[in-house]
Amino acid sequence: MAFSFNFGTILGGGVTPYVATSIIGQTHNLLSPAFLLVAASIIGFVTSVRVRETADEALA
Repeated sequence: MAFSFNFGTILGGGVTPYVATSIIGQTHNLLSPAFLLVAASIIGFVTSVRVRETADEALA
């Protein structure tokens, strides 16, 4: 569990500045990181809507 969380943190927090800098360099648009953030937010929202509720189910 800890490895998965830390790996996700490394990918999300470590690579994002490089991706944002690359996108700005390619598009010459300083708002490009905002579009990256919007895309990540949309992915997170769709994922949270699609996950089914398991509060009333048995654990085993």
